[in-house]
Amino acid sequence: MSELLYDQIDQLSKLAFHKPQLEEFYKKITLVEIFQVLKDKTNYKQQFYKVVDFISALLEHPNIYKDIITSDQGFFFIENILGHQDKKVRYLIGQCIDQHSHDFIQILEQSIQQPQYLNLYLQAIFYQLVDPESDVGLKQLRVAKKLFKKPSPVMITLITCDMFSNYIIQGLTNKNEIIQLRFVELLIYLSNQDPKITEKYLEQYKIIFNIYKTDDILVKLNMIEIMSEMGNSKATAQLLLSQPFFKDIIKEAFSETVDFYVRKYQVILFSKLLNQRVQNFNPDVEKKINKLLLQWFTQNSQEEIEGALEVIKYLASFSEGLNSLCKNRDLLLQYFQFFRSTKDIFKKKFLSSFIGFFEYDQNVKKQPGQLLWIYSQLGNTTNQISFDIEPSLVHKSTETLMNLLTGPFPDIEQISLELLKNLIIWEDIFKSLIANDKFKPYFIKYSQNKEIYDLKNIILEEIFYLCEKQYKADQYISFVQDLKNQKQQQNMQYEVQFQ
Repeated sequence: MSELLYDQIDQLSKLAFHKPQLEEFYKKITLVEIFQVLKDKTNYKQQFYKVVDFISALLEHPNIYKDIITSDQGFFFIENILGHQDKKVRYLIGQCIDQHSHDFIQILEQSIQQPQYLNLYLQAIFYQLVDPESDVGLKQLRVAKKLFKKPSPVMITLITCDMFSNYIIQGLTNKNEIIQLRFVELLIYLSNQDPKITEKYLEQYKIIFNIYKTDDILVKLNMIEIMSEMGNSKATAQLLLSQPFFKDIIKEAFSETVDFYVRKYQVILFSKLLNQRVQNFNPDVEKKINKLLLQWFTQNSQEEIEGALEVIKYLASFSEGLNSLCKNRDLLLQYFQFFRSTKDIFKKKFLSSFIGFFEYDQNVKKQPGQLLWIYSQLGNTTNQISFDIEPSLVHKSTETLMNLLTGPFPDIEQISLELLKNLIIWEDIFKSLIANDKFKPYFIKYSQNKEIYDLKNIILEEIFYLCEKQYKADQYISFVQDLKNQKQQQNMQYEVQFQ
């Protein structure tokens, strides 16, 4: 029987596990039979992984995966997958959650009233976070962050329930330091989502702070890198500030006797705290940071340059930091050279950093003219900073940005889209963008990359809102209407093509 089933799986694999045939075959077999085939093929590597691919195809199917994990057989299935000796098999659940994250969030929320199922799904999330294989654990950490990003009120209730917190405590107290660090990173990430989550886990933060106090330099280095994320929300930033050892972190940040890698994340953390307005940006701090940034930019060290670029991202996000950067022309000259670097890593880090200048916060006053001026420097190819807003440079900056968006590199395109998402909020820049001949065709064109496709749609919705509800001028209404019509036509053509 097992051999017959394998032959059928083999035939399906030759059809690339085509969905209709896969669904029909699934109706005729049981999960017990599938795991028996998997067990029987353990010693035959090629055949074994063909069965693994078959299970993977089942979990990719939008109907089959849900039938498996939401029924009583889900218990048998998940326990057998998570307990398997092969790491590729173990990660099938994480892969499934990643592929169907939106659905899985709904499944999680609905299971709050069903503790048995809730515990099963939490096992599916947390069991792989304690996996001894680093690649499995890190992949699952990314999946967990994806699930709990911007949680709904229902999801916040789930994250702060006792069943969930028990898994967090188990992870934080794991004897394996690498696993501990994964849970430290996850808890800080969760806390940054909502103050209620920070409040719930105050006791668990005592464990985190005790881990930081270790004498093990490698653990401490990893901890300061992870703890720099505590500057991403006011609640976690204030919690860190209340710790007696915090003053030592700031002291070490500007001490040249401390290991650079420790200092790097201490300075990044400090810049985030300035951005959260829980630390004062006084003349002494300004002087120290400017000196450090120039020093890091001129050391010709990738780590120091990347550190400086990240610090600038957070300084540019609040008004005093932005004003300080804009008046420091020597620093800006060094800064913009990394946008023109032939090394992609520097260009990507620069673009990520440049996003900070255009972040919008209703509590932060930024001058639109100042932002238009800094934006215009993207098109400045000279070795000096222009003192005025030159229309030709604004136009050239937009052309430069559109070339990045329409270029052949998806990673550059995605970061440029993140930048664009912030740029459209500022009307003077938005005018330049929509006047560019490439802007409308770019958003009309279908994107095969799902992350880019989703991001473009988010930006389109924001453009529609800004033009129809905020800017409201006739030229914007006309632009949006034309864009909507062309986008609709393109979507219809695409659907016909793939019917």
